[in-house]
Amino acid sequence: MTRIQRKAGPVLATAAILLGGFLLGGYLHTQPDANAGVRETTSREHFLAGSERSLPVLKDISLTLRQIEAHLAKIETTITTAAAQQSERPE
Repeated sequence: MTRIQRKAGPVLATAAILLGGFLLGGYLHTQPDANAGVRETTSREHFLAGSERSLPVLKDISLTLRQIEAHLAKIETTITTAAAQQSERPE
């Protein structure tokens, strides 16, 4: 029986040391497990479909064309009034 007790002592001591190491390692964290920082992401324009990508561009083109049409209308009214004034003038 003394042989079994002699062999059990070092095995139990090794198991106790390993168990203590696992427990200490589990409870003593130097860094947090997860660093979950919330951040703002950019819009995912890369993954939009073709129509979704072209819609803002087409709206911008439409706005630009409306502005051009307004400028042309002003130019046309200026030219017609100038032509009307010149035709009324005696030479």
